[in-house]
Amino acid sequence: MKINTFTLILSLLLAVIISYFLSSYQVDSNKLILGIGCFIGLFLSSASAFSISFDYDRTTTLTRTASAVFFLLYLSSQIYFAITNFVLPTYVLVNGSLIILLLLIIYGIAKSKH
Repeated sequence: MKINTFTLILSLLLAVIISYFLSSYQVDSNKLILGIGCFIGLFLSSASAFSISFDYDRTTTLTRTASAVFFLLYLSSQIYFAITNFVLPTYVLVNGSLIILLLLIIYGIAKSKH
């Protein structure tokens, strides 16, 4: 497994910008939670989509495809939570499940060594 440092930094900056933008729409006490949750999920999915490569091309392609799909899913859930007045347990359940599912899929793909 190799990590491209330049694209990792770009993924970090992308996650910071999007999470700041989306958290600015939230006016109540959930603003900080939305910002931190948005950053963590978007950074993990974009970093694995753009910055990680494996020894096998098939493994890299499957990982990047799964990560890109989860990036779009996570971004859409963050947009939904940014424009609505959400309840914290629902936010943690939905977004925590998405992150854990992404990590399990990436782990399974990397372990299979195609």
